Amino acid sequence: VMNSYTAPFMLGVLGNQDKIKEGAYSGEMGQIDLLIDLEFLIKEARLTSKQLEVLTLYFIKQYTQEETSAKMGITQQAVLDHTKKIKAKFQKVVERWRVLDAKYIDR
Repeated sequence: VMNSYTAPFMLGVLGNQDKIKEGAYSGEMGQIDLLIDLEFLIKEARLTSKQLEVLTLYFIKQYTQEETSAKMGITQQAVLDHTKKIKAKFQKVVERWRVLDAKYIDR
């Protein structure tokens, strides 16, 4: 159910995609839905190219802020700023989903 998602939860999903994919491959529909929703979330968040790079390195590959900044050639503060913007964009999307879910549930 999309309306139970939060930005921190979905960011946690990013780092655990391999385990979730294992469940999806064994036919667990909840895991499949979660992976699909994650793809929609990333698209709907409309991240910049730098934010996508931080998303990949920091949240998915789970590099440290220091490693991420070194790979990207930016400061650790810039990495932190990008992570905050990513979280805010994700939160906007999940809040929008909650509103949409409520409209359909109330019918």
